Amino acid sequence: MKKSHLLLFTFVLIGFKCFAQWEPQNSGTTKRLKDVFFTNVDTGYAVGNNDTGDGGIILKTTNGGIDWITLMIADTLEFNSVYFTDANTGYVAGSKQYWSNPAIILKTTNGGISWSIVFNYSYSNESGASLVSVYFPGPNTGYAVGNIMYTSMGTSPFIIKTSNGGANWTINDSIPGDKLSSIFFTSIDTGYAVGDNKVLRTTNGGTNWEVQTLSVVNMKDVFFANANTGYIIGSMHEGYSVELKTIDAGISWSPLNIGGMFPPLPFLSIYFTDANTGYFVNDEIFKTLNGGGSWMNQYMGEYSYTSVFFPVPDTGYIVGSNGTILKTINGGITRIGKKEKSNKLFSFYPNPANDNITISSTSLTGITQLLIFNVSGEKVIERQLTNIETQISVSALPGGVYFVRLQNEKMVEIGKIVKE
Repeated sequence: MKKSHLLLFTFVLIGFKCFAQWEPQNSGTTKRLKDVFFTNVDTGYAVGNNDTGDGGIILKTTNGGIDWITLMIADTLEFNSVYFTDANTGYVAGSKQYWSNPAIILKTTNGGISWSIVFNYSYSNESGASLVSVYFPGPNTGYAVGNIMYTSMGTSPFIIKTSNGGANWTINDSIPGDKLSSIFFTSIDTGYAVGDNKVLRTTNGGTNWEVQTLSVVNMKDVFFANANTGYIIGSMHEGYSVELKTIDAGISWSPLNIGGMFPPLPFLSIYFTDANTGYFVNDEIFKTLNGGGSWMNQYMGEYSYTSVFFPVPDTGYIVGSNGTILKTINGGITRIGKKEKSNKLFSFYPNPANDNITISSTSLTGITQLLIFNVSGEKVIERQLTNIETQISVSALPGGVYFVRLQNEKMVEIGKIVKE
């Protein structure tokens, strides 16, 4: 391997609550909140249902999350996704809790004061259906993805579209694969939907969908920072999280921060405020400032997080289980306008390495776990560190780039090494 082609070692300090500022808000509910959407910096909506799947809820704030009012509690409905096209007009996607579980979309034209069902779809008496993600690239043009749940043979995805603000919908139930999780459009005609092992792409408003098969077991969310640059998050090998990136409008996708760099849980939601600054969540919150090249851990709370949304670059909201709502007004970084100190607690050397690497720390506390993963996300080395310096043999590893993760109860640090 030529030196000029080696990836330089990068080291990212992952800080927890003391380095970031995400403040809990009082939602007034213990239901699992699945999605959040703001029409401006003060007015927003959150939707969800019980962890047991019993009863949906729609919340609204008009003062930047200080207070949340309950717009609707529906014992026989589940709400999964919310999207507003203007200050008054919004849509909520989900399902009814009947034997056949019809998929539904609710619409409001008065800022959530009242809602009406504008889509109600039941595939058959032997199956149920649910819509999991809704997106409107224009005031009247909208799409939603969902899944038909058969009682005896798994799931089948479908995509719906309206061109007149929800008055009428067309249904495409010939989508290949097992299920879909998220949909995103960069224009009226160009959009993307993701699910198990596949990315769907349309450039003609959903008339045709190009299918790309990827080695990601479960793609959870898709987001585009601009027309060409987009991201997909999900999980792969052994459930470990993965992030994919495109810079050519979805023609090709490449992995970033594969495998054990992050917790062995799928990422659930991703949001970019510009081409370089983005966030994704599962049971932790991560932030990037360089388009996914490296990520900082901002927060690790008691509950899991399901959706993230930023109405303006520094003000953002995250929702999750047990009625969790978090807010930041400074992009999650406490020290506004000041450069964060790296304060590296660990070092790796040599890098590149031939036979051994040494992990060194002057402040090793508690039980610290070392994990090394190859670029396919497969765990190749696992150790517990108890000494200030530990030497690890990498002589048996093939040459290439590997990801290193060090973690204990107080911190997580991430880096790359090159084996020559």
